[in-house]
Amino acid sequence: MSKFSACAISAKLIQPLYFQCIENNDKDGITQLEYEIGCGIFQLPKKKKLLYNGYVSKAALENGERCADHMYPRKISAYELLNTNWDEVNDPEEYLKDLYWNKFGKYNYVTKDENNRLVPYQKRAVFTTWREAYSKANIQLVECDNP
Repeated sequence: MSKFSACAISAKLIQPLYFQCIENNDKDGITQLEYEIGCGIFQLPKKKKLLYNGYVSKAALENGERCADHMYPRKISAYELLNTNWDEVNDPEEYLKDLYWNKFGKYNYVTKDENNRLVPYQKRAVFTTWREAYSKANIQLVECDNP
């Protein structure tokens, strides 16, 4: 079984429990299940050629420090998977591969300090777009083919 298949099927199988946690306002259960699926996403292949989005922060370029930051936070990716209508998905593995290679896995480089500054803006309650999160964290990105 591939990592993609295992992660997608896990999300599908725990979805009823996740919905039960939501119905019961079980915040600890919701958080734990989102964390577990987020961890599964984190373990998916990291192919720079396919996932690096071509941006580096100015600070990272200036000081040489590199910390990969996913444009789409893992917990939000997990939330999306856990709220997928799996009845409409023919092939869970291919569905997750498409999401991962085109959305969930995409990253750019920032400094560790910048990565920490992003955290408050990457929470589900406030996250809208990665560009807005970077703007609020006062992080300037520049295009860079060879980080």
